[in-house]
Amino acid sequence: MILKANNRIALLNQGKVLKTGIKNDINKLIQTEINNEIEIIKNKKELIIELNQQEFIVDVEEYKDKFIDIFKNRTSYNNLLQILRKYDGLKVKEYGMSLEELFLKIIKQNVEND
Repeated sequence: MILKANNRIALLNQGKVLKTGIKNDINKLIQTEINNEIEIIKNKKELIIELNQQEFIVDVEEYKDKFIDIFKNRTSYNNLLQILRKYDGLKVKEYGMSLEELFLKIIKQNVEND
């Protein structure tokens, strides 16, 4: 269960409080990977191939006119930007987990730790 009060949230599972705080603070504790949505006009396949060859990339999920890349941590951001610089017509948007994704990840961690 996710409870919201003003800008604070509490994540509860079976009556047990798992985490409390503002979303960004909880997200920083849990989310180690960075998600980017990338739109590209041309050379999409080439860029996806190049990204999949990188050690710091965890996954690349392809959609119609865009794809999502997931990479390990913020220290890899410069490496990603060096690759993206070679391609024209890009739009890059970083996004975090939804509250539901955050909740499920915390529950999974708690189950693994029990």
